[in-house]
Amino acid sequence: MLSGDNTPGFDGNNANQILESISSNTVITATIPGVPAQCDATDTLTVYVTTFSVQPTASQTLCVGGTTTALSVTVANPDPAGTLSYQWYSNTINSVTGGTAIVGATTASFSPSAAVSGTTYYYCIVSIAGGGCPSITSSISEVIVLADPTITTQPTPTQTICVGGVPSNLTLAYSNGTG
Repeated sequence: MLSGDNTPGFDGNNANQILESISSNTVITATIPGVPAQCDATDTLTVYVTTFSVQPTASQTLCVGGTTTALSVTVANPDPAGTLSYQWYSNTINSVTGGTAIVGATTASFSPSAAVSGTTYYYCIVSIAGGGCPSITSSISEVIVLADPTITTQPTPTQTICVGGVPSNLTLAYSNGTG
C-alpha cells in the first residue's frame, strides 16, 4: 500500500503518472503488504520539485554606457543532496535554446554589459549535481541598449530682434535615444 501527501489515487500501478504530476516537495511512504509486523516493510521516497522563487528582471532599457540592473535567480526546493551550479547565457533571439554561455557568469547573479547598442536576451540554467534532479532554466530577461542620442538639426545659433519683436522658434531634431 502506498500513501503520501499530494498523491491522490496512488495505488502503485500509476507511480510514474503520480510522480510526474507532483508540483511541490512530497513525501511518499510505501508499505509492502504481507510482511510480518516485526520487519520494516516501509520505505520513504521524497520527491523534490526544484523551481525558481526569484526570476531575472523581465526587461530593462538603457542607453549605451548605462548601468544595468543585475539579473538574479533564487532556487526553491533543491534536493539537499545536490550541489547547485549556475551558468548564464546570452542570445540574439528571445529563446532559451541556442544561447552562448557567458564566460565567468557562474553565480546566481549577473550584470550584463551596456557597452554596445542592441537587444540581447539572457537566461540562467541551474544544474543540480549529485541529487538526481534535472537542471532548470530561468525565464528570459530582455536588455535593450539604445544608441546615445545624436542631434541632427541644431537650433539657430543667434537671433537679433528689436524690443517687442518676436523671436523665431528654436527647433532641433535628434535620432537615437528615447524621449
